[in-house]
Amino acid sequence: METEIAPILARHIVETKYEDLPMEAVEKAKLCILDSVGCALGGCRTDIGKAVIDLTRYLAGKPKSTVFGSGVKTSSPYAAFANAAMSNALDFDDTYVGHPGATVVPSAIAVGESAYASGKSVIAATVVGYEVSLRIGMAIQPSWERLRQVWGLGTWQTFGAAAAAAKLLGLNEEDTLNALTVGGSNAPLSSVRKTFYSKYGVTMVKNNYGAASEAGIIAALLARRGFKGPRDIFEGDDGFWRMYGSDRCNLDRMTEKLGERYEIMNVSYKPYPSCRWTHSILDGIMQTASKNR
Repeated sequence: METEIAPILARHIVETKYEDLPMEAVEKAKLCILDSVGCALGGCRTDIGKAVIDLTRYLAGKPKSTVFGSGVKTSSPYAAFANAAMSNALDFDDTYVGHPGATVVPSAIAVGESAYASGKSVIAATVVGYEVSLRIGMAIQPSWERLRQVWGLGTWQTFGAAAAAAKLLGLNEEDTLNALTVGGSNAPLSSVRKTFYSKYGVTMVKNNYGAASEAGIIAALLARRGFKGPRDIFEGDDGFWRMYGSDRCNLDRMTEKLGERYEIMNVSYKPYPSCRWTHSILDGIMQTASKNR
């Protein structure tokens, strides 16, 4: 019986077809795509957006994929890097476990555009990207004591970008496995505690979603060329949960009812451009201000 997680996820990515997806998951994916693109368009005018757009102009690359709101076209990894960073710039991106849309959607659109993929293919890639990202994120969440020391979101969301890219590149099962494991091995650090909660306040690095998206796509492109990663990346005391900085891992959570229960259905959209943990406070402030003028 197969016990390693990465091959199971790879098989799910390859075997999932648009026609097999429940309609509610398809419609939810469309909303997630619209939300993430909207967030990126909003973010393109921020200092973060200006910086990453200018960088993509400098890096150039084959003009295959669009950088939102800029008129710039570049290679899919660079476009995804810029679009992911802009999707998160206003802190308006979708939310559940992390902010999956900020890595999955920019990667799916960039690779889909460069590969001349159909809309249905992009939707299917988006759904599997969300499933992979969310399930891994839920499985490796640290205890509260550890979370106060080490925390990051782009780290595990690299897998969602790799999954979406592998799907749209049409990789076979073995290559998809390597896309996931190479992507995870090259994921950015869990740096939120220093880039967001340090004594110097919020920085422009935030969640490293640009680096995560770029790493996921590059992993898929490498895998297509025979590049191999550690297929047991999730298992053992040296598994990805340790690489992430967590103190616990529930491997079963990564594959439980995979293909039956779609975690994308639990994704929500923010009414305010801030962490969802602040939204109840903002509601209370506005209610109080309204009642007391």
